[in-house]
Amino acid sequence: MAQWLNNKKDLPPLPPSPHDNPNNLRVLAIGTLYEIQTFYLDAFPDEGLKLRAQSVTRERGGSAASILHLLAQFDGVSPFLCAPVGSRRESTRVESELDDLGIGTEFLVRREGEQVPTSYIMQSLGTGSRTVIHHNPLPDIAHSEFVRLFKHHFILDSTPSISSTRSVDRQPSSPGFPRRVPPFDWVHFEGRATPSMLSNLRWVCDVSREQGYRDKVVVSLGLERPVQDMEELIRFADVVFFSKALAMQATHASPKSFLLSHALASSPHSILLATPSSHTSGAALLSVPNKEYYQSSELVKDTSETPSRTNGKRISGFGGEEDGDFEIMDLSGTGEAFIAGMIYSLTRRLLPGLPYTPSDEEYTPTADEDKGRWRLEECLRFSTELAGRKNRRPNWDGLAEAMAEVGWFSARGVM
Repeated sequence: MAQWLNNKKDLPPLPPSPHDNPNNLRVLAIGTLYEIQTFYLDAFPDEGLKLRAQSVTRERGGSAASILHLLAQFDGVSPFLCAPVGSRRESTRVESELDDLGIGTEFLVRREGEQVPTSYIMQSLGTGSRTVIHHNPLPDIAHSEFVRLFKHHFILDSTPSISSTRSVDRQPSSPGFPRRVPPFDWVHFEGRATPSMLSNLRWVCDVSREQGYRDKVVVSLGLERPVQDMEELIRFADVVFFSKALAMQATHASPKSFLLSHALASSPHSILLATPSSHTSGAALLSVPNKEYYQSSELVKDTSETPSRTNGKRISGFGGEEDGDFEIMDLSGTGEAFIAGMIYSLTRRLLPGLPYTPSDEEYTPTADEDKGRWRLEECLRFSTELAGRKNRRPNWDGLAEAMAEVGWFSARGVM
């Protein structure tokens, strides 16, 4: 049985109003959260052998959770995670770690009597190879659960829960406090082969449009491999992130041809991106409204002879509906770091105008508004550099600080 984390009968409270902090960026990521245990071995064992590990590490995994871990390092960002977790007893430690990072846990859904999803990774220190075993006993969040969890946040005219003190105390609309303010500035969906994926994404888009703030919230989608209804999912998203492995599949000779092949099916205001991988490949960006294409240079190679630790990014076959042929994908977190970088740069309104939001109104920035703002190619360069730094690190800590130290924010007065 599902339980909301603040109270099994109550809905989560509303995120803080953006008027409490006009520069606050509220990001909701919907996806997975799990634990990773990595065993570092001299060599991969033969069947039936007993082998001693040189060391063992424990980390958090899940694409959505990793993206928020990095976003939480930037000033003025309030990240929230929506994911199924195990029972209170099993998930308390993971939830506490998220709280310590500044990631909101109000939208986690407990599955009582179940364990936290776990990945067991055996890494050979001799060859650097990884063998990954996944265990995910949790059912995904059904569409009815998703609507119940978020309807009092997205539907502004609905009556909030009595027990939700933030909702009850929310101030009525006034000239200084516009009523049509979305609960989140950015909603990111981790693309997974689940029955409710399309229904949840469509619901967010439809309700946002009905409530009059669709042009104020960005909806993005991350796709690591083909999923059911992929073309429909792409059509509803404002920003779509394709993994480099997906973009370089057999029928496409380059990321550019892949992105162009999806341009007609995408929204006319959308941005399509191919994320970099740990194999030093760069990223690609196609702006559908501007008809602009950019491709970043390759990542700086990691010259370390010691195999880097995994960040716990899931591979195909993780979870009930995704079980199938195991195809090991990028475990470095490079793709997630790139997505976090693009979310940060785009949503801080650093671009001239709003080509990535579904606004019907034409927008031409003034000279003062345009001053100091990043253009698309700068956002791509920033995100690629951030991804490269993650590719050379075993963990997520200190990445935003590293970007600040090399001067990314000093000239622009952000972060």
